[in-house]
Amino acid sequence: MAVDFSELLEAFEFVSSVGIAENTAFLCKETGKIYWHSDWADDVEEIPDIEDSEEYIRIPEKEELDLGKRWC
Repeated sequence: MAVDFSELLEAFEFVSSVGIAENTAFLCKETGKIYWHSDWADDVEEIPDIEDSEEYIRIPEKEELDLGKRWC
């Protein structure tokens, strides 16, 4: 499976752009496709059944990575 880095980065920025768990993104390990979901907008495409599936990886938010202290 090939994943486009720019799409992965965009998904990471998307999930980190608002409050915790308001935006989510999942990467399909089989196809490399990223599925997006926002509590603030209607989904453009239907997200497959992701819960309890080992086929998908949830894209983490920046706070989850614990990369350092916030400046503000």
